[in-house]
Amino acid sequence: MNRIQLPKVVSADLNFANEKCGYAGRELEAMDDARNYHRWILRIFEPFLGAHLVEVGAGVGSFSKLILNRHDCQSLCLVEPSRTQYEQLAIYARSLATRARLEVYNTTFAEAAPKSKRNKLPIR
Repeated sequence: MNRIQLPKVVSADLNFANEKCGYAGRELEAMDDARNYHRWILRIFEPFLGAHLVEVGAGVGSFSKLILNRHDCQSLCLVEPSRTQYEQLAIYARSLATRARLEVYNTTFAEAAPKSKRNKLPIR
């Protein structure tokens, strides 16, 4: 019997002023079913992917799941500035079966970069 190993997810609310990054649209949810489009995008980037990845503007995690299914990375840092999308992303990230370490940030890349695992972000 195979066991699904749930990822170690680091969620960090960095007290970013999310009001300026509000997202009222539904495009990301609609794009969740755009599987061919996501695979095409990943094929373009795949030759350049390493062991430690950052997805900026991770939305609800559709592309994140594809990355984890097709690329054997050690860590994946998901950055989403929209509070609404971040809340969905944090829940979704916990449901992904992966060996990779996941970090989920509700902020911009500029704010998250210095606080990532490589810089010893405390696990909450």
